[in-house]
Amino acid sequence: MMAALTNASLVSSNMLYQLGGIVQQNYTRQQAQQGYRTLKPKRDVTQVTCATAELLMEELIQFEIDLQELGVTGFAEAAFFQLRAVTQGQAKDVIEFALVREPMKTLHAAALALPSGEEWEGGYPGRGYQRTQAFRTLYQHAARELRKAVNLTDARMRQLANDKSGQARMRGESADDAI
Repeated sequence: MMAALTNASLVSSNMLYQLGGIVQQNYTRQQAQQGYRTLKPKRDVTQVTCATAELLMEELIQFEIDLQELGVTGFAEAAFFQLRAVTQGQAKDVIEFALVREPMKTLHAAALALPSGEEWEGGYPGRGYQRTQAFRTLYQHAARELRKAVNLTDARMRQLANDKSGQARMRGESADDAI
């Protein structure tokens, strides 16, 4: 009888321990899925000004690097709201003007109305899949509008990248020593 009680006590304590682990995992996952709301502030997130084609290309590249440093890997909701937050001057005007015109106006309203949640659950589209896709499209539209504002085409981007690559020189043994 005593062995049965001891065994039952061990089983119930083991189950409580596992339940605590499950609750903690769900809480951690839920906190991780809060998107832009839980981004850790980074003091020097690149500001996007859209002054010239060359500058915009550098700003967008550095902006996406900054997002990755903050832990944003899929350029969807967090990226879109962060981009709106860091635009200044002409870039802010371009984004805000694009948001009052179609297709971004309707897409933005629809994206905000969609349920939030995980994009993928067990290999299948999750509750937040459509919202994530909508914000991913909005981010792409916003970046495209900025590029159009300074006539930064794909061909021009390749040309600028090749020019920068040709100008790059090493002064030492590390990437920090590059000009």
